[in-house]
Parts: sequence; structure tokens; C-alpha cells
Amino acid sequence: MKQKKLKSILPYIIFVLSVISSVMIFFPIFSVNDTSFTGLEIAFGKELVNLSPFGIDDVATAELPFNMFAVVAFALPLIGGVFTIVFKKGQVFSLAMFVVAAALFFILDDYILVEYTLFGSTNTTSVSWQNEPFLFIAAFASIFAAIGEMLHISMTE
Repeated sequence: MKQKKLKSILPYIIFVLSVISSVMIFFPIFSVNDTSFTGLEIAFGKELVNLSPFGIDDVATAELPFNMFAVVAFALPLIGGVFTIVFKKGQVFSLAMFVVAAALFFILDDYILVEYTLFGSTNTTSVSWQNEPFLFIAAFASIFAAIGEMLHISMTE
């Protein structure tokens, strides 16, 4: 009886964990030199510096460009959670999404580059990012969702 009850509420627990993981995009996930950046800024970009004397031309600019890895890392858990709720046979697909998202959260800082332009020459550089607690919350919520999905798979077979 208890196993049947757990089997019926487990998809909702997994969905809540996936929402928690994806909602962390609104919180600071990385920082550098006491400046924090939210997941939205990391994923969709942010202008950091724009030196334009007299408004004529850009002498120097620095920005965080659009980062597809960050977008995928925050979108996959939510997609996996929706698959768990909506489709009864998509558990392995959802499990893969949670695992890939967790892995992306842990390696995301290696793929975030700062793009800068100096007198018309554009280059990129890496930064020594400091991980913020919300990044770990997102990663571990995705890991726990994956564990829940494995339990859900084992109960349905």
C-alpha cells in the first residue's frame, strides 16, 4: 500500500525538484570580485562596460555574451519534470535530462567567457568565477530529481 502511494506522488516530488532547479536562474549563481551575476545574466548576456567618450564611438566594451550551455542547464530540469508529469513512458528521457543538467551545472563556469572589444578588436577571456550557493541548489535539486526518477522507473517495471 505504501509503495503504491509513493508511486503516485513521486512524479510530483520530481516535478517540484525540477522547478526548484530551474527557478535558480533568477538568483546569483556566479560571482567575481564581489560582483554577483544571476543565472539570467549568465545565460542571456549582460553588458559589463561600455566606454564611449562623447557618445561618438565605442572605445572599449565588455560583455557576457549569450551562453547556450547555461540556457540548456536551466531548461532541461523543467522539461524533464514536465515529461515526468505528462508522459507515463518518458521516465528514461527525463532521467537523462536531469543527469545532463546536473553535469552542466558543475562544468558551467568553464564555458562562461567575457567578450571584450578594444578599438574595434574583439577578443574573449576566461574569468575565475566563484560559485554561489544557488548554483549548488540547482545542481543538487537536479541530482535528487534524477534519483527520484530512477526510483520511479524501478517502481513501474
